[in-house]
Order: sequence, then structure tokens, then C-alpha cells
Amino acid sequence: MSHWSVEIETPVELADWLSWLIAEQLDAAVEIQDEETLTRGPEPDLCRLLIRSEEEPSPAWVKGIQACLIEVGCADAPIRSRLEEDESWRLGWRAFFRPTEVAPSVIVRPPWSEASDAEVDVVIDPGMAFGTGTHATTQLAAQLIVQTLKGIPKKSVLDQGCGSGILSLIVARLGHEVVGIEIDPVATRSAIENLPLNGFTNEEVDFRSSDQVPDDSFDIVIANIIAPVLIDLSNDLRRVCQEKIILSGMLVDQEESVLKTYAGWQVEERMTHGEWVGVILTRTEEVVEDSNS
Repeated sequence: MSHWSVEIETPVELADWLSWLIAEQLDAAVEIQDEETLTRGPEPDLCRLLIRSEEEPSPAWVKGIQACLIEVGCADAPIRSRLEEDESWRLGWRAFFRPTEVAPSVIVRPPWSEASDAEVDVVIDPGMAFGTGTHATTQLAAQLIVQTLKGIPKKSVLDQGCGSGILSLIVARLGHEVVGIEIDPVATRSAIENLPLNGFTNEEVDFRSSDQVPDDSFDIVIANIIAPVLIDLSNDLRRVCQEKIILSGMLVDQEESVLKTYAGWQVEERMTHGEWVGVILTRTEEVVEDSNS
């Protein structure tokens, strides 16, 4: 079966932001190819964003991509599309998905791989959501989650921007209640489909498709999202969190601008992975309710 492939080249530092914007604009999964992926990006300082569709991209669809490029300052980036005559893209990536240790004693593996003897063994079939735990930001978040939640009494946890469910399932494996919120319905379906692979139901691990932070109160909040969204959601995440916020998804040079919007919270722990940074924030005695004004 044929399909359409759309490619965009972007600077490495803009790839996550642009992919999130396009996914939100087009309701489509966006694959990032860079130096860390098995299908390499075009150059060390460039990423390739890849979007696939069964239908030819319409002018409105292309215009939506162009609007996203303008927003990140890449208005001149070329958009290339071509018709492919096979559907190997649907399953071909699976040959390269191997068990990955995302944090000490935490293994993320595909369902066709044998169970590991890791303390936390998570099974992920990301489908079209492209989340397999190999990205630096996911690994930072996983390490901070283990540091925060391992071996303590049950906590209520929000995983805002849960993707294919990796971090939520780690939380559940550590014995805590978790709600996973994801704006992309494709990723949400993938997360729900991963539940029985791990012995959970959607009542035990509550995955929801939404673009809003829920109104409930949570002991711990996790957000592995790009920096602009961490900033946009800061008031809501601070509002619903009672104890600690785990942030990942920001570059080192974005850290200051992100943390500025989390006034009333202080850095308890900071980790880096290459150019990425993740933090654990704890509530200080006096919380400022509106730091974005």
C-alpha cells in the first residue's frame, strides 16, 4: 500500500519544539531523526522531521506546517513530499527497538523481547507514537522519577504529556497511582494499548487524551515536554501539585527562562544528559500564584 512521506530539516535545538507544534497542528505523529537515532539525521547539527500519511498532503496541510516553521523561526526550511510505494514504514522501525535501561534497574523493552530481571520492567509497543525511551529527556525524567518515588508510600502522580506511556508505567510499577494526560490522540491510544502488556487496566493507570491539565490535586507532577510548553503550563502544574514537580524536556540554555515561571518552587535535584536538563522542584513556604504576568 502506498503512502505519502513529508520531510523537513531543522536545527537540532528546534526539533522537539517544531515536532510538537506540527503534531498539535496536524494531529499527526512526527518522527525525529538525528545523530542519536538509528536512521540518522542529515548532518550532526540538523534533524530530519518525518511525517507520513495515507493521503496526499493538501495545501491547507502544508500551510499548517509552514505556520509552525514560521513560529520557530525557520520560515525558509524546505518541505519535501513524495509518494512511497510500500508500507514498511509502519513496522520497519520495530526491528531496531531493543531493550533500553532508561534508569538504574529500569528496563523499557518491546513486547517481542524476553522479560528482563530488572527491578522495573516496562513493556512498550509505541505504535505510531514513536516513544521507545531512548531520548535523553525521557531518561532524565525516568531517573528523577526513580529517585523521587522508589521505596516510599503510595503517592498520586500526574504525568502531563505522557506520550506512549513510558513514564506513567514506570510510576505504576513503583507502586503509585498515576494519571497520564496526552494531547495527541494517537499517542494516547498507544499508551492505552500498552496497559495490558504490563498487566494494568485503564482504571489502574488512567490515560486520557486532553490538552488541559486536570483539576485534581496530585502529590507529584511529572512534565517531560518542550520548554515553551513547560512555561505555558507552569501556573496549572504548580496549582495542582502538592509536593514535587519533575521537569524534563528543556535545553540547558532554556533552563533559566523555564524555572523563572516556577516561582515559589526551588530546585532540589538537577541532572543533565548532553544538552538537556531535568530537575526536581519542591514547594517553598511562600508560593507565588502567577509568575507569568
